[in-house]
This record gives sequence, C-alpha cells and structure tokens, in this order.
Amino acid sequence: MAKMSANSIIGLVVGLILVAVLLPIGINQIATTVFDSAVDDTVITLIQLVIPIMAVIGIVLKMIPNES
Repeated sequence: MAKMSANSIIGLVVGLILVAVLLPIGINQIATTVFDSAVDDTVITLIQLVIPIMAVIGIVLKMIPNES
C-alpha cells in the first residue's frame, strides 16, 4: 500500500468536507430548477440518493491501491 503524507490526508479530508456540504446543495438546486413540475417526486428522490452513493463509490475506488 502506498504511503500517504499528512498533506495528502489533510487535502483529502478538506475535499470530502467540501463535497459533503456542497453536493446536497447542488443536487437540491438542480432538482428544484430542472425537474420542477415535469418529473414525479420519486424520480427526484432517486436522483438525490443515487448521485451521492456514486460519488462515495468513486472516492472509495480511487483510494483502493492498484496491485498491477
């Protein structure tokens, strides 16, 4: 496993905090602006749930060391 310096860990933590704060705000703005009355509320809820889960999966896959 690759060694991580303190700077990279601090940068990762700050980035994750920013994503945790800004992603829900952005998703809410997109859902209320784009899908105002044309789309059912179930679709909006599904989008608001799937996008953060995909973001977390992407972060986890990025942090897993590559063996090759």
